[in-house]
Amino acid sequence: MILLLALSVLHADDKPRLLEGHNDNVFALAFAPDGATLASASGDDTARLWDVKTAKPRLDLRGHDATVYGVAFSGDGKTVATAGGDKTVRLWDAATGKEQRVLKGHDEPVYDVAFAPDGRTLVSASGDGTARLWDAASGRLRATLKGHTRPVYGVAFSPDGATLATGAGDATVRLWQPATGRLRHTLRGHTSDVYRIAFAPDGKTLATASQDKTIRLWDTDSGEAKTVLKGHEDPVYAVTFAPDGKTLASVGDDRTVRLWDAATGRELSRWKDHTEAVYALAFAPDSHTLASAGGDRVIRLRPARSTLPVSP
Repeated sequence: MILLLALSVLHADDKPRLLEGHNDNVFALAFAPDGATLASASGDDTARLWDVKTAKPRLDLRGHDATVYGVAFSGDGKTVATAGGDKTVRLWDAATGKEQRVLKGHDEPVYDVAFAPDGRTLVSASGDGTARLWDAASGRLRATLKGHTRPVYGVAFSPDGATLATGAGDATVRLWQPATGRLRHTLRGHTSDVYRIAFAPDGKTLATASQDKTIRLWDTDSGEAKTVLKGHEDPVYAVTFAPDGKTLASVGDDRTVRLWDAATGRELSRWKDHTEAVYALAFAPDSHTLASAGGDRVIRLRPARSTLPVSP
């Protein structure tokens, strides 16, 4: 008999802290590099910066006039980028909340943003089927990456900045050389839309979340699929690796937050305390805290414990 009870219950000492204040769905989360601040993006047209220690809001970033779908910190933590349904990317001073720059050029909503590790380049993903590379300091458009035939929902830089990954509604993931805009690989295997994507800390593996209810782990050198993680009962909206590389977290329409062993693909823990679909998650830099949020508008901060199920 296989005992999997550890996967289906919230550990008694893992009761999450709640960050409340958004008036609509929360679609994205990002920790500052020092772990002291958490950024959230919401359907209430705002991004918000929270003090992690007190679980209280610190600053509201107001300027978008439509849903904010994506949020990211620069590597030095001084700048926050947001992606909006108003077709713009906005850059903000993380200390003051002052809007620094508005990047325009996309023809449809912008769903995700990410900074390159060196902080000099910003990438945006849009419903117009493109990803765009911007100079983070000047806001100048550097390149437009074309190839996807449906909206691009997720973007991520490899830790060394040499590879850019894009995931889209055409069920493919593409790996690019950001320096040249050259396409390296097209990853095929998902059978429906690909949403958020994430590189492992060593850059050798890419995780992708899909509407087809699976997570796929890809070898970034060969472009071949390594593992398919199954367990979610509905579309998977987001994935992220712990900074220590040991675990992978995922969330989805089935209202669950799940932890997986990054090496084996084995499911380690599961929480089901959200009352609506979960769209966003982020690990703190110390790998010990996991933030999640979604349709119930409440951000949950919990210890990222991995409780192994009992073997047969």
